[in-house]
Amino acid sequence: MSSQKKKNQKIKDYLQLTSIVLAIGIGLCFIFTPWLKNELIASYSNHYLTKEYKQNEWITNATKPATFDYESIQPPNLKEIAFQSIKPKSELIIGKLTIESLNMNLPIFKGTTNQNLLSGVGTMTEQQELGVGNYALAGHHLYDETLLFGPLLKIKEGALIQLTNQSELYTYKVLNSKIVHQSELSILANQGDNRLTLVTCDVPFQTDQRWIVTAILVHQDNLVKKEKETALSESVKAYQEVEKQFINQQKRSAFKQNNWLIFLCLFLLLLTVLILVKRYGKKSRSNENK
Repeated sequence: MSSQKKKNQKIKDYLQLTSIVLAIGIGLCFIFTPWLKNELIASYSNHYLTKEYKQNEWITNATKPATFDYESIQPPNLKEIAFQSIKPKSELIIGKLTIESLNMNLPIFKGTTNQNLLSGVGTMTEQQELGVGNYALAGHHLYDETLLFGPLLKIKEGALIQLTNQSELYTYKVLNSKIVHQSELSILANQGDNRLTLVTCDVPFQTDQRWIVTAILVHQDNLVKKEKETALSESVKAYQEVEKQFINQQKRSAFKQNNWLIFLCLFLLLLTVLILVKRYGKKSRSNENK
């Protein structure tokens, strides 16, 4: 075989090798894109749940201006989620929501924006006050229904929901859940009592229906006062125990559960490349000997 033909054959072999590796890489990207989205969102929530905060920082944040942009809320895509990891995250965290029966623990942000809803849940009106009137929160419903407000579709009547702003602990009891049209704004109106309204989509894609959970305030504890008196109520003790469990679990398991999956994918990709290199290397040497 002439020198030029050998050179052309070598170029052809390496182009084929490169095409195969790229095809495998693109295929893995398509396969693991949903998983990557879920891991990024989980990491954003964990960032706020495990971060150390100054005393009354959440209460101070509640007095700052916020954005309420309902029209911009859309099911998140990977590009938007990935961009969230490199741009400044929202610092308007004003509380924390815990539903022990659903294994749910989420940061509460002031304002309804995609940025807030990628990390937790957001308040729906400017003037709402925790523990007073109708306190409404919105959150995403994703294909992975263990994330954000996805578990809400499994909530049962009588379940307890706890919200805190560092100073007070509010315990709500679920009255009911229902589906309404997105134009049904009466769910945000005050009803003459102190209630909590949780809002999410009824399905994990674009829809004009909303899943609504309504709960009534049944107990309120002053955390600062209770800590000074060292005589904690049962609800405060239960909340603190659940919070410790959530935080410890999140610190231990952040990305840990899927490390083996990442390792396996990289190993398979490397193994494929080595096999192909070896194969084309033999083919190239065979052509040179002809």
